[in-house]
Amino acid sequence: MSSQATPENLKRFFGIPISEFGLSGIQGYQGSRWLDHLKIEKWEDKVVLISEPYHLFDGDYIQLRRLCDDFNLEYGIDGQSTHNPGRCLRITLWKRG
Repeated sequence: MSSQATPENLKRFFGIPISEFGLSGIQGYQGSRWLDHLKIEKWEDKVVLISEPYHLFDGDYIQLRRLCDDFNLEYGIDGQSTHNPGRCLRITLWKRG
């Protein structure tokens, strides 16, 4: 399964309310450069939100952790980007539990 990261799918799979999603990222998380090239995939038994940003700075880690705390998510970061291999990171987020 692969889906677009639309506001409806963010609410359905991750509990992020539609009203909190804006064109520049999730409202309240302005400047969220790490929310880039978004998609949703099913990996084994979990649905995963994937972001593939070009950069990740100190403030981005703080926002990422806050988003996870606010919406009961876990995250992982690796270099396995499919958007632009070797240039983008891959951040995966999924519901805890």
